[in-house]
Amino acid sequence: MTLADQVIGHVAQFKSDVEARGRTFDPMTVAIARAVHFADTADDLVAALERRFQGHMRINRLAQRPGVDTRERFGREDEAEIRHICDDTALFGTPDRIARKLEKLRDGGVEYVIVNFGGSRDNIRRFAPDIMPAFTGTRPKPVAIAAK
Repeated sequence: MTLADQVIGHVAQFKSDVEARGRTFDPMTVAIARAVHFADTADDLVAALERRFQGHMRINRLAQRPGVDTRERFGREDEAEIRHICDDTALFGTPDRIARKLEKLRDGGVEYVIVNFGGSRDNIRRFAPDIMPAFTGTRPKPVAIAAK
């Protein structure tokens, strides 16, 4: 099971829990965050994924207490697991590859994605014309119920 499948499952569970309480589920109240990088060559993709991995490794080291740290936390110790998480959650690659990952999330019920472009203006400028048009379809607005 991919991490995207896990996220889709979590969103579906949240939707079910909201509706079981008699509330209207609004998919715009649930967001996931993803890093985006356009990589037009295989070498660029490999380099970008490596930078992402190394960044996560630095963050994990900064989150550790000096000495023996026995706290349970999100930071993983297994470098292979960290690399898998970094690679699987990143929206890196060609516009088609990025769009396919976003489509899978959307088809699974994820409609709100917070994107991080890593400070790259070029990636921001490419995202609007290369990716956004495929996701501009309209969806019905949830019914708002005002409390009395």
